[in-house]
Parts: sequence; C-alpha cells; structure tokens
Amino acid sequence: MSSNRIAQINNCTNEQFTKKRNAILIASCVANLCVGSIYSWSVFSTPMAEHFALTQNIPTPDLSAVFTITTIMSTLMMIFGGIINDKLGPKHVVLVGSVLFGGGMFASGFATSPLMLMLTYGVCLGLGEGLVYGSLLSNAVKSYPDKPGTAGGIITTFYGLSSVFMPIIANLLIEAVSITFAFQALGVAMFILIALVSLRVQAPPLRYYPGLKFASDGSETTSSYEVSKTSTRLASEYENNYTWKQMVHTPQFYLMFAMLLCSAFSGLMIISQASPIAQGLVGFSVSDAALAVSVLALFNTCGRLVSGFVCDRLGVIATLRIIFAGMLVGLLGLIFVSPGNAVVFYIGLCLIGFGYGSTMSVYPAFCAEQFGRAHNSVNYGVLFIAFSAAGILGPQIMSGIFAVTSTYQPAFMVAAVLVLVSLVLTVIFQRKYAQ
Repeated sequence: MSSNRIAQINNCTNEQFTKKRNAILIASCVANLCVGSIYSWSVFSTPMAEHFALTQNIPTPDLSAVFTITTIMSTLMMIFGGIINDKLGPKHVVLVGSVLFGGGMFASGFATSPLMLMLTYGVCLGLGEGLVYGSLLSNAVKSYPDKPGTAGGIITTFYGLSSVFMPIIANLLIEAVSITFAFQALGVAMFILIALVSLRVQAPPLRYYPGLKFASDGSETTSSYEVSKTSTRLASEYENNYTWKQMVHTPQFYLMFAMLLCSAFSGLMIISQASPIAQGLVGFSVSDAALAVSVLALFNTCGRLVSGFVCDRLGVIATLRIIFAGMLVGLLGLIFVSPGNAVVFYIGLCLIGFGYGSTMSVYPAFCAEQFGRAHNSVNYGVLFIAFSAAGILGPQIMSGIFAVTSTYQPAFMVAAVLVLVSLVLTVIFQRKYAQ
C-alpha cells in the first residue's frame, strides 16, 4: 500500500486535516509520554532483582541486559516499523505498538526469571516503543511541514518528560503494593491510552501543506501569496524523496550520521554517569547528586522544546551549530571544574543536557529536510542507529577510562573532541549540502 493509497483511505482534504492536526499532535504526545517510560528501567530493576531472589531462590541477578535488549529492539523496530508505517499508515502501527508495549509491561509482572523478563520487557517493550515513537514522530514532522522542528520538539519533549513522571508513579505502586502489581497496572493503563491514541492518529494527505488547496484537476490553488511561494519547494520535497537505500549512498547521510554519533556519544557519556560524576568530581552527597540528575533531566527536556522553535526560525544547521557550541563550552567547564565548585559544574551539566535534548529534537526535521518527508519513517530509523551506537559506546568508554585513570577528565576531553568534530562537520555540511 503506497502513500497515495493511505491518502485515499484517509479521505481528508488539506483544509480538514489542518483543523485536526493539533488534536492529533496532542494525542501523539500522550502516547509518547507512555512509551518514554522505558527509560525508567532503573526504577524497576532493583525491586525486580529482589523479587527474583525472594520468590525464585535466584541469587540477586544483574538485570542490566534487559535494558540493553530493549534499546536494540527499539532501534530495529524504528527501521522495520517505518516500512510498515509507510505502507499501512500510523493508525495500524500505533495499535500494534500498544499491544506489544502494554502487553509486554503487563506480562513483566508475571516474569519468573531474568530470561522471561528479557522477553517481556526487553523484546516486547522495545518493539512496541520503536513502533509507537518512530511512527508518531515521523507523522508529526509530516503533519507540520511549515514548522517541523516545533512539532518534533513537542513530541520528543513529552517522550523525555516520561522519565520525570514515571519513576514517581512506579515508586508509589511498588511501595503501596508490589513490583509485580506495578508492572501489571501500568501495562493495562498504557495499553488503553496508546490504543485510544491509535484511533485518533492520522497521516496527512499527500502533498499536504496548511493553506494549500487543490483544484479539481489536481493543480494547486490558493488565495494566499505566502502559501503559493511554498508550492515549488513543496513539489520538490515530494519529487526528491529518498528511500533508505538511496539515502545511505549519499555523502550527506554520513556527515549527519557522524554528527549525531559524536554529539549523542558525548551527551550519553555524561548522562549515564551523572550521579557518580557529581559525587566524585565535585564532592556532592548522594542527595545533592540526585538533585543534579533531576536538573540535568529538566534541561534535557527544555532543550527538546526550545530547539524545535529555534530550528524553524534559524534553520537546522544554524541551530545545530549553537547546540554543539554550547555542549563544547559545557564539557570544557567540566574538564576544569574543581572539587566544591558547584556553579561551574551545574553550568556544564545544564549545557550538556540542553544540547543533548536539542539534538534529539532537531534531527527528525533535519532528516526530513534532506531526504524528503515521504520515507522519513524509515530514513530516520536508519539514521537513529547512530544514537543507539552512541548509547552503547559512550557509557562503556566513560567507565573504561575511569577504571584506568580514576578520574573523569580524560573522558570529558574525548567527549569535547567529538563535539568539536560535530561542530566542524556543520560547517562542511552547510557549504556542500545545506538547502
């Protein structure tokens, strides 16, 4: 089923869809608030390990592999789910995702071994998250061709907000009843919420642009001169769409991949170790370090929202240049921070968190701008491999360097060099490929 077929099924004009798109975006934010909860795994892991030790006589296991599987499955499904999304449309993809995500969460409450938890939480939640997040993010960018950065920023903001609210809700359920009940209750609630969203979500009409009308012969008509100026660019976007196979044969793809890999590597390196860094580098107490992690999460979320608006006004490359410059300043601050210097530490931490969140917000629009909107579901999934690689390499290299040197500064230096590489690549990209 092609995108033309999806448009026919939608049976919706440009004007009608423009009236609906804000409601669709709000519904999409609710679903992303649910699936973003996979990053609350740390809340579940320790109670679940204790549960296995108590009920199954299993020595307290290391369940870190569960989240690794979740991350891998999520990335794979963003790619394959994108293919399904382009054929069937987001409604069906999100519905299947609701079954996998909610069902996997619910089934995790019945897990009797780490292996079963890997299947329920690791595989099922990962697959469901990849389907829902990838589909709704791509659909938001397609639905707001006039402000794709803002739409992507809002979607990713709610995805990030889940890591703020979900630990609170999960902890309340765990403390009030049990870890198994928390999984079961959340699974049912998330299935219902995401399934309801699937009934509301809808792909935009083919060649959609708000205010643009089509005559009976299919030609573009509009009473707005401003909109008519977009006609040439809009036609170009749909005539120059790249499939993922075509995309990976372009030089700009590898520049974009390298920029995302380097910046996400640096951000995830810090985020994954924020609490021990705060304690070991600055001398924070456990409670002060926990506050620092919360501040980092706050700026991460703010970056996702703010950068989307900035991107639509300054352009992708200019926005990325600001983001990478800010991250570089933040890393330099961490390199030279001294014990007890909380101000410099917080400035560095906030700049890195803000920049990391901003990158996640800008890249969906960046991908659509360069390779077209028609296949953005798949294309962004392929590009997102850079993020997953960074999520594996960043924390491991940070831990490895610290194990050898017993200090964090060398790791910060590596991260700073990588962000500098990203900054240089924006200059190269603008000169050669910026539209």
